Amino acid sequence: MSSNKIKMTYRLKHQAIEEIYEFQKIEIEDITKLSIVMLDSIKGTCEYVGETLKDIVEEIDSVVSGSFAPYIFDASYQIKQKDQIVAAIMISFYEGYPLISEIFTKKQNQGSGMAASLIKKSVNSLLEIGYKELTLNVEPRNTAALNLYEKIGFEKE
Repeated sequence: MSSNKIKMTYRLKHQAIEEIYEFQKIEIEDITKLSIVMLDSIKGTCEYVGETLKDIVEEIDSVVSGSFAPYIFDASYQIKQKDQIVAAIMISFYEGYPLISEIFTKKQNQGSGMAASLIKKSVNSLLEIGYKELTLNVEPRNTAALNLYEKIGFEKE
């Protein structure tokens, strides 16, 4: 994890989710499509540091394959619209806790509540599995993400 990021923690509690999105599990064969959406979501933002599609494919592959940290398939989801991936969340087990390794929404769908819905779905799944906390690391200049995480109940460490 980059040392300039802010670590945030959330003590898990059941989340009410509006069933407006269909959540699907992430499969290995989704990696390239997920990478395209992630690159779209970060280009032109403070999160973008010049990554290529190849870099993003390697990053997502390291998460889903478990080479970054053990991947929690049962708490990681994507949302599709018209058979196209538009948002995703990937959860890993890192340093003793579930960690949001990746969360992103296609630019044209940002602000629609997908990220919040994905987090809530993952929180409920993590509770069912038996976890008590969820962590994440966020770029301090990403104020939209910080606001979302704080609204859900994440606290800065």
